[in-house]
Amino acid sequence: MKVAKMKVGETALVIGATGGSGASLVSLLAQQGIRVTATASSPEKAGLMRRLGAESTFGHDPAS
Repeated sequence: MKVAKMKVGETALVIGATGGSGASLVSLLAQQGIRVTATASSPEKAGLMRRLGAESTFGHDPAS
């Protein structure tokens, strides 16, 4: 966050958010007042990202 110099209310896209580092980043950014959009490969993982603080999620259906 210091490298990017993000400010409260700005939006970050976290790709690979459902991995360990990505999930930690989602939580950390949300706690700092950054709006987070996270990628997720399933509805369950999208729900986890929302619980960690992501405002929005998007992904793909692995079956398609």
